[in-house]
Amino acid sequence: MEVYKMSDQLKDNLTKSIEVEKDQYIDELVKKLETEVFSLSKKVLKDLSSLNLQEVVTQNFIERLNNIDSVKSENLTGSSGIEDQIAIVKSAYEINSSLKEQLKTIVKRITDIDEIHYEIEPDLICGVELIINGYRVAWSIKDYLNSVNALLDAK
Repeated sequence: MEVYKMSDQLKDNLTKSIEVEKDQYIDELVKKLETEVFSLSKKVLKDLSSLNLQEVVTQNFIERLNNIDSVKSENLTGSSGIEDQIAIVKSAYEINSSLKEQLKTIVKRITDIDEIHYEIEPDLICGVELIINGYRVAWSIKDYLNSVNALLDAK
């Protein structure tokens, strides 16, 4: 009788161990698959981003700035009292002069800042961001991918 109990217990332990290993393997496989899918998505989106798409993204960003809420606007203007503040606009591509003028007008209206520095940041993946006082307003495909990735990591 004792042998049967030991045999059943060993069988139960082995079954549990196999289940745990299977679950770990599946979790690992899913994480590798997620990483590869995001990596491939970033590459494809970067390869597909054309000048027209980039202009549309910038125009969309300008619209978002036009409709910025008061809290975000206050964060951008800050309370630092520093004169001659500079706004930094980072984008994955060179922004054309017409869109730069629109950005300058909106930034001036929101923050009273006259000077904007433009930087190319290819890692944004077809995106644009405005940084003032360490506060960032942005739109990019990378942000969407990062938020989806964060949701998957949280599970």
